[in-house]
Amino acid sequence: VETSEDQIVLRPVRGTSRLRKKQGIWVLDVDEPLSAETVTRTLQNIRRQREQSWLGREEITRPEASAKTTKKRP
Repeated sequence: VETSEDQIVLRPVRGTSRLRKKQGIWVLDVDEPLSAETVTRTLQNIRRQREQSWLGREEITRPEASAKTTKKRP
């Protein structure tokens, strides 16, 4: 905030990114802790995608709909 006689100037706050790197690891700051179920489900999805990649298939998941699309590499 800058003020002078007849004016007030508001400027956006910088550096309020919720995603930041901490000790070389990307960290997402959230307002409340994630549930154990959310963490477990996310880990399972990541591991499943990694396994599919190793098998030569890519799996794309949408967490909100739990829909899967599998693509085979040529």
